[in-house]
Amino acid sequence: MADIYTSMFLHGTPSNDTYLRIQIDGLKYEDTRTDNATEENLRNLVHIANDLLKRPISSVNLETGFYEPISDNRKPVGKADWTNEMALVELAKRLSDQRKLRQKQKA
Repeated sequence: MADIYTSMFLHGTPSNDTYLRIQIDGLKYEDTRTDNATEENLRNLVHIANDLLKRPISSVNLETGFYEPISDNRKPVGKADWTNEMALVELAKRLSDQRKLRQKQKA
């Protein structure tokens, strides 16, 4: 549901380029429990997160509801193997650059 609302809200806006949703499909119930702070579960969550970062960047196909790798025309030039980690680093850099520019304009 969040994917549908976000898609409708951001479609055609400048914010669409600064929005990144990294989400995993099909977590087990044990992995989603927020009250399980055992060492084993925390290690498992770190493993899941690291695995997710290495996956190709994807988005939900709003017609099918399934996650699919994003189309080549949405990837930066020369980044055919674009991963969630690469996208996150790129987004952080762009946001940092925008902040620095705003700070410079204030001064």
